Amino acid sequence: MPTVLAHVLAGSGVPWWATAAAYALAVAGAVLALAARTRRLRSGGLAAVGVGLATWLILGAILPGPPAAPSYRMSLASPDGATTLTSPILVRTCGFWPSGLVATVPGSGEVLSIAVDGSERASTAASSVAVPVPPGTHRLRVEVLSSDHRAFSPRLFVEGTVTVGGEGTIPATPQCPATPPATSSPSP
Repeated sequence: MPTVLAHVLAGSGVPWWATAAAYALAVAGAVLALAARTRRLRSGGLAAVGVGLATWLILGAILPGPPAAPSYRMSLASPDGATTLTSPILVRTCGFWPSGLVATVPGSGEVLSIAVDGSERASTAASSVAVPVPPGTHRLRVEVLSSDHRAFSPRLFVEGTVTVGGEGTIPATPQCPATPPATSSPSP
């Protein structure tokens, strides 16, 4: 089975400890400024508040949070719920805008991350991909990510269970339905 050298980057790029340290510095400075009996200690406390808040703002500006999710709904045309599939399985995504018009999934600046049993098996900018899967029952997750593999907020994905019986040929790529299916991912 091929190894995929990609990963999903979730949340902000700011380490939790850096945000916590900036916050702690601001809080400690505020406590010192309020409890200080001398002007020098009060000034030092206020300076600590300023440095803590400035650090927190700078970290947020340099390493912003996750991008906003696209507003389309996503579904799978394949696998289509067949009882037993052969490997490689064909994964085909479809999308619909809130108006009901067909959306391209993944869209411009987006990729799909295909995971089987929690392990990423493929990453592609195409709407369909063949993914090798060993025999057995597996959990399939297809998530739309930004082109730099950052998870959207809220996350945009579809999941399902697939059962693979053995190896076979890749089936023909199915067309997306003309109207949104009832079981598509929610729009943000």
